[in-house]
Amino acid sequence: GDPLRVAVLDESGELRAIIEEALRSSTAEGRQRFDVRAPTQGAPETVRERLKAQVLDGGLDGYVYLPRGALESSLAEYHGRNVSNVMDLGLMDRAVEDALIGVPLRHAGVGDDLGTLLGEWTAVK
Repeated sequence: GDPLRVAVLDESGELRAIIEEALRSSTAEGRQRFDVRAPTQGAPETVRERLKAQVLDGGLDGYVYLPRGALESSLAEYHGRNVSNVMDLGLMDRAVEDALIGVPLRHAGVGDDLGTLLGEWTAVK
């Protein structure tokens, strides 16, 4: 099928680019699975309401929400029209998890390839 049209809302402003890049690089059977769209600018609650409206009107398939402290709490949420697409949600979960694991490792000077060895870290809902 077509790539899912998704946006990333990061309340901290520090993780969005990393998560967007991880989603853009996610593939299945050699095809890109996520068409990452930039969210509108504004206060997080305002942007979140706009993203919800875009999902409801079909402009987006969903969005990843990273609350403030997402890196420390290991929490990300997915809000979308179809949350039963197991393959794409699994790819999204792995992409977000790998990206979030990589942040502290990069700050510590450890290579990105070790991130996947640390196991479950992020719940995408």
